[in-house]
Amino acid sequence: MSMQSITATCLGESNARDAVYLDSLTQDGNSLVFSGEINGELCSLATREWISYTLSFSDVSGYDCRSIDSCDWELASNFSVVERSTWLEELRDDEPHKEFLLATYDFVYRISATGFAFVELGRRPFGSASPGTSHRSAR
Repeated sequence: MSMQSITATCLGESNARDAVYLDSLTQDGNSLVFSGEINGELCSLATREWISYTLSFSDVSGYDCRSIDSCDWELASNFSVVERSTWLEELRDDEPHKEFLLATYDFVYRISATGFAFVELGRRPFGSASPGTSHRSAR
């Protein structure tokens, strides 16, 4: 098994526990949609802003979730794709499914899907309040 970081945003890669916050996860049929905010300061192309996002996975055949404190999955970054996945073999998923790993502040998600779409919904500067984000540091 090998792993590759995915640069899904104009912010580059992120690899920090408090880089990706999750506000909601919605399953609709075989689609998963994550939404929340990214701490732009912890990305490789840093900016002092919170970036609202949705990350949608299509044709999901399975997913797993673990607490980040007890997860022993190898992670390349907050968002990665696994090459030659043994988990996909266990699920009996073949091409075009891929194993994606998404690490948020509290949880790590393992997702078998054919693809994903990242959408930036907006930005707000550090220190500005936003509903549902009181747990986030203003830095």
